[in-house]
Amino acid sequence: MEAASKAKEALIVKLLLARKAFCERSENSSFGPIHLAARNGHVEVLRLLILKGANVDALTKDGYTALHLAVEDRKRDCARLLLASGAMADNRDALDGDTPLYVAAALGDEHMVKLLLQKGANKDIRNYARRAPYDVAAKNGHSRLFDVL
Repeated sequence: MEAASKAKEALIVKLLLARKAFCERSENSSFGPIHLAARNGHVEVLRLLILKGANVDALTKDGYTALHLAVEDRKRDCARLLLASGAMADNRDALDGDTPLYVAAALGDEHMVKLLLQKGANKDIRNYARRAPYDVAAKNGHSRLFDVL
């Protein structure tokens, strides 16, 4: 299932799901199928996984959600689908306590920042280093985000 999710093989994923293949991350894997689909921008595979009950807020072995990965890799359609499917916009990663909004601000991705804010992301949440999304945008020189954040 993980290989099919990573390779954008919607038909194979559909067949595996029909055979009750497991949608979640296995103990031996760093990423689950939902994480691989989101990270690689495979919207149709992601949609199939969500329709079959994959947990949109499941964590990778390192404590990231599929939304973190979609934001990090600038996969806006995947981020939009995850948010529309109930993904929590303010989940913190396990390592630094960064939210998806913090990641988008660090990248200077204005469209992603606006999407996350429209879907209820809290711009005042600080990571474990006590930095807010505005702080990282300023540090990285993304001045066009100042009015948004």
